[in-house]
Amino acid sequence: MKSFENGNFGGGGQRAEFLTQEESVEARRQRQAARQQRKIIACLTGLSGSSDPDSQFLNDPNVVITDAVRERFLDRACSDKDWKNKERWLLNEIVSPTRRTGFEGVQGWLENSENELKILCAAIDREGKIDNWQNMGVGDLRFFVSKYPTPMDFEETSAEFLEEFGPANRRAMDSFKRKVYGKQQEYWEQMKVLDGEAYNRRLEQGKRRKRFRGIGRRALNSAYAVVESVNSSEMEISHEWPPTESAVKRVSRAQVMSGMVNEANIEGGLWADQLCEDKELFRPDLKIFGVFDGAGGERGGKKASNTAASIVENLSQRFDFTSGAHLKWALEQANDAVVNDPVAGHSTAVLAKVVEHKDGRYLSYASVGDSRIYIVSRDGKVRQITKDEGEGNRIWNSLGTDENGIVKQYGDIKLGSGDRIMMCSDGITGDYGTDLMSNEEIANIMCSAKNPGEAAERLMVAARKKDDRTVCCFS
Repeated sequence: MKSFENGNFGGGGQRAEFLTQEESVEARRQRQAARQQRKIIACLTGLSGSSDPDSQFLNDPNVVITDAVRERFLDRACSDKDWKNKERWLLNEIVSPTRRTGFEGVQGWLENSENELKILCAAIDREGKIDNWQNMGVGDLRFFVSKYPTPMDFEETSAEFLEEFGPANRRAMDSFKRKVYGKQQEYWEQMKVLDGEAYNRRLEQGKRRKRFRGIGRRALNSAYAVVESVNSSEMEISHEWPPTESAVKRVSRAQVMSGMVNEANIEGGLWADQLCEDKELFRPDLKIFGVFDGAGGERGGKKASNTAASIVENLSQRFDFTSGAHLKWALEQANDAVVNDPVAGHSTAVLAKVVEHKDGRYLSYASVGDSRIYIVSRDGKVRQITKDEGEGNRIWNSLGTDENGIVKQYGDIKLGSGDRIMMCSDGITGDYGTDLMSNEEIANIMCSAKNPGEAAERLMVAARKKDDRTVCCFS
């Protein structure tokens, strides 16, 4: 709702009437969202007996989605591995503007907007130049729809476009989606809301927060860990990983999309191509490891992640890092380098080092963004040590931010006997819906793997998000 504090609308009566109209619009929007969510729940749970979300049954105002039905829906959204395909199926059942009006009609709606045609141009030819936007025609629109038949399929590409060309284009992107996808886009927005509700509900069921005291003067009093759903399955690590053994795997989104990332190729030594924006820091000799997930377009994101990893590696060779505070300082130096590089975009960063103290082994860590560190215990309990500073395709905090105090998460955690550590970019864990890798899956792989290399390979293949993927495992 707009703010009218500084507006001049001629008088109190007119202003009150205008606000009432605005409130009425918002109320209608909320009713529409609730109705669409009801239809989605009914269709995906089989309650409607119809695949048509606009069937007479679902438009009946007397149809009620009970709390019990909604709970079952949310449970299925969390646990059904085929959930995203079911959502895509439902979206395909909704008539899009291109099916209703034809490609010529939709192209006519786009012709009056330069920014929307640039989006079309960039989406069908990511390697080309958007200078060709004036030549976009019906054939290009037809190709776009064949490549991205639903808004779900276009989601990741649209986020990449906004990263590359800036959030100022968001209004044009929203308009473009409405013109091309129509009601499909509206229903997809509500599906994401429901998927987010299901995901948050699952986290709340198993979430425990715990604060860890510092180890002498080396540690921070504010160090903490976030524990996400620790009760996986009752399992026990039957054999130890050698403490000197570690492994890392990295592949690009292009390799994932091409189907190259499979068990046979990973075991054969598949490694990232030049398109990957992720970068790992892998120094087993120094017992320091890191994952950097670049953002801001292929060139800018890759530059940011590579610069940050290089800075931290150089510092780790010069200084003996023995606490999370030291790693925090290293990330701050890396951030300065990324900020001062005119070519670099942004990057997440997560660092970890195993440090020996008199009372045992500790994991020192520091984090910026939404890459993660997990600790998996001998009995299969999973602790997510870092907290995401982002949601979906957006990150709220990253290297490349010209602000003080961007490293808010750092600390030192005592490791138990048999604890195994996994670090990864969000290409491994996913964001929402069926892309998500559950803590149970992580526990099963980490506990049953005979060594870090096997764990890294299996996690890489098990991941479902179509994105650059980096994972590092050690004990």
